[in-house]
Amino acid sequence: MTTRAIAWIDTLPLHQTVRDISWIVPSVQTVHILAVSVVVASSLILSLRLLAVTGTDWSPMQWSLRLKGWIWWALLALLLTGLVMILGEPERTLGNRVFQLKMLALIIAIGLSLTLFHRVRALGPGESAGGVDRAIGVALMLVWTFIVLAGRWIAYS
Repeated sequence: MTTRAIAWIDTLPLHQTVRDISWIVPSVQTVHILAVSVVVASSLILSLRLLAVTGTDWSPMQWSLRLKGWIWWALLALLLTGLVMILGEPERTLGNRVFQLKMLALIIAIGLSLTLFHRVRALGPGESAGGVDRAIGVALMLVWTFIVLAGRWIAYS
């Protein structure tokens, strides 16, 4: 299946365009890295607030409302830039086990984020996060750390 997908992508005119124009891949990679930074930093801020390490002047619900838009817009940028990078080098990504693990971890991170936003939204303005919320926040940061490391590891695998 992966071999057929790679072969199909290789036939697309957009694939050739991404490969032929030398500035596309570095530009898209730059936007991708910046979007990763936004998602990881926003998730870290929320996780640290859930642990009451920082940002205690706002409730977890307020932080969630403030950061949710940043995370979802950055995830959209990651999706779009990721698709362009796959179009440019499908053989480097689709058949790579590290890339596949990264995509699985991304699905887990999105699921954890959705769960966390739902749970935090249910908190009242003055309520603190519970143990489950803090555990989800820590798990989210661990998964994002893995995703960042896997992103770098793809280049060497």
